[in-house]
Amino acid sequence: MFFLIIIAGMYFWTALFEGNSTNSSRDISRSRRHIVTDKSRLTTPKVDQIKKQGFARYIGASSDTVMNDFGEPQEKVPSAINIQWWVYNLNENSYFKIGIDLMTHKVSSIFVGGKDGLQHEKLKVNMPFKKLVQLSSLYANFKLNYHEQSFQLELSEDDLNERPLLSFNNNSYAITYLHPSSKKVYAIEYVNADMLLKKKMYRIVSQTPLPVQFQGETDWTAMNEMLPADLIRMVNVKRSLAGTSSLILNDELTQASQTIIEQLGGNPRNFLNKKKSSIIKSVLNGNLNQKQGLYLYAQAVPKKLYRTVGLNRNSFDIYCLAPVYDNTAFFSDSVLLRLILPRLVSSNSKNIGIAYDRGMFVFIIDK
Repeated sequence: MFFLIIIAGMYFWTALFEGNSTNSSRDISRSRRHIVTDKSRLTTPKVDQIKKQGFARYIGASSDTVMNDFGEPQEKVPSAINIQWWVYNLNENSYFKIGIDLMTHKVSSIFVGGKDGLQHEKLKVNMPFKKLVQLSSLYANFKLNYHEQSFQLELSEDDLNERPLLSFNNNSYAITYLHPSSKKVYAIEYVNADMLLKKKMYRIVSQTPLPVQFQGETDWTAMNEMLPADLIRMVNVKRSLAGTSSLILNDELTQASQTIIEQLGGNPRNFLNKKKSSIIKSVLNGNLNQKQGLYLYAQAVPKKLYRTVGLNRNSFDIYCLAPVYDNTAFFSDSVLLRLILPRLVSSNSKNIGIAYDRGMFVFIIDK
């Protein structure tokens, strides 16, 4: 019996402590593999770059070059990311804006949402996915050199299906936003490495800190006034290309939109739960790093909010969205692209009211 007790004791001792030791070894091994893997990911396969063409040629160009080639912009819209957007709306089917870096006075981003009118431009809005693939192979890994540091972008399967990335031989990139249903190119955003990293659209593997996304002072007064007009302009170009009549800005609906922002900003708990109220407070207090988004539309908008502005849910749709610091978010944010933008572009609505305040959009459209 004594011998059996000793054997049993040794068995349980081994199971208890050596098992834990094995688990610890496995954890250390996993950790080491993770570190090694991250280092190896910084040596991505070589990406075939496209010869610079069209708008890609202007990434890194001076603001004087832009002025000489495109003339005076229709508007200069500020942003919260240290660039000023020069908006060009040449006709009802054309829309593009050029982002001028306020520090370097050079082009860091160009967004194209309609027909561009450039000659010899192979990458175009509304081109089929099949032609996009013929223009360039689609890669899931990109290595970037930025300020003598190495970064690697990893595109997921969803990224490749929704926003594949192209690389040009002047160290510029094109984010191609695809239409959710047709998979045609819905919009194109040309960016330099700095802007690409700041947007944080793709998974980034890095051994050094990323560049700060929001820099400098934010001119909220100008943004509150100009972002709504820019959004309507962009949406109406898309409606024109889709064969839908333009939305008309309605003063009464605009006032109702402004009232909703004021009501939600004053006491959001009168209308929303604690979590959603917290997001609104954070955004309207100027927190540019608010991580969670607010998407209020359809049945998510409380009836009390409709009653506050005297509107009927059967006749009008209210949308409350935050945070949005640039209208390109309606293409880069998957929720806005899949659920909100199609409603604005494809609906039979004729009137819109819109208000904006420090990152929060409220707009109302008739049904």
